[in-house]
Amino acid sequence: ATTSVTVPTSVQSYPNQVRTDGADLYWRYDDAVSPYTADSSVSGNRSGVQVNAPALKQSPGAVPGSTAMGFNGTSQQVHSDRRQSVGNTFTIETWFKTNTTRGGKLIGFGNNTTRSSGSNDRHIYMTNTGRLVFGVYNGSTRTVSTGLFETYNDNKWHHVVGTQGPGGITLYVDGQNKGSLNATSNSTYAGYWHAGGDNLSGWPTRPTSNFFAGQLDETAVYPTALTQAQVKNHFDLAKAPTDTVSTVKTTEDTYINQGAPSTAYGTATSLAVRGSGSLYQAYMRFDLPAAPAGQVLKSAALQFKTSTQASAGTADTVSVVPVTGTWSGASTSFNTKPALGATPLGSIAGVPDGSAVHNVELDTAAVTAVLGSSYSLGLTSNGTDPLWLWASESTAAEGTPQLVLTFGAK
Repeated sequence: ATTSVTVPTSVQSYPNQVRTDGADLYWRYDDAVSPYTADSSVSGNRSGVQVNAPALKQSPGAVPGSTAMGFNGTSQQVHSDRRQSVGNTFTIETWFKTNTTRGGKLIGFGNNTTRSSGSNDRHIYMTNTGRLVFGVYNGSTRTVSTGLFETYNDNKWHHVVGTQGPGGITLYVDGQNKGSLNATSNSTYAGYWHAGGDNLSGWPTRPTSNFFAGQLDETAVYPTALTQAQVKNHFDLAKAPTDTVSTVKTTEDTYINQGAPSTAYGTATSLAVRGSGSLYQAYMRFDLPAAPAGQVLKSAALQFKTSTQASAGTADTVSVVPVTGTWSGASTSFNTKPALGATPLGSIAGVPDGSAVHNVELDTAAVTAVLGSSYSLGLTSNGTDPLWLWASESTAAEGTPQLVLTFGAK
């Protein structure tokens, strides 16, 4: 089976930096189905297994354009799917949001998957009062915690990082160093990474619950100890404006045929474009969104897919123009065709035969002027070679005509 994807015009700064800094486990929690959580690290080889159906697609996430995962604080967690060993140098990182007063483990390492781990450390957990604790075990529990009045169960997104290396262990919250301890070793055992819960028996200021009630986002593990500058950079990047890509499908579309001047094709599954001979023109209507707050339109493109009809492509140049007259799919025919604007918004110089997705870059300023309105586009050409493309009524859902709009910071 084939499918189409939309590639953003710019790199997402936060996940790009996580990968650049060497994460070998990276759970973004953008998954739409259970029970697996994708690993977005470069290696992509430590996926997560969801236990007891955490809530998916929680919005807004900690990073713009991403979603979070919700945990009930009693039984839900995600554990890695591969057993591994972890040395004395590592970093764990996650974003969280909660108002719980029962605490719980945010992220950690343990020797079991769904059963409570007998060996467990390299973890960050929250106390009942909302303080954060990072700890390892090297014969005794070695921990660093936030101050007595530094609590984070305020239902806001926070960033927490724990590192261990030759300099010991360090806890960072929201980009700031909250304390270090000269603990350079930890327990040696094979196990699994956990997010949202696992055993906390025997750990200082143990909370009421082993499981975390709240949302987690952007959980990552590194085989190195991130520096304070790297941690602060991650925190800052999550707050920085990022591009937003929106896809807008047609609300209706049709085409006209000079050879059948009184026929309306509003329910046709394909659209046609040809300039001479028997004239074909295609029309599409879109309900355009307004630009997100603080952002402007950076690029716009019309995306369509040629049909499976033989010779569906064209050797001719096809232009995208604004429709200035009124029309409807139910009643528009060659005899009642709407007027078109004279200035093209974009064009494509020929389309190869074969069913495939194509993009036509559009004039950004012209599209910006009509954001937040219902707007119609027409497809025209001057040659004799017809173009055939799927209409919104087609069962080829991935080929439905759509506008791809990229918004970014002013």
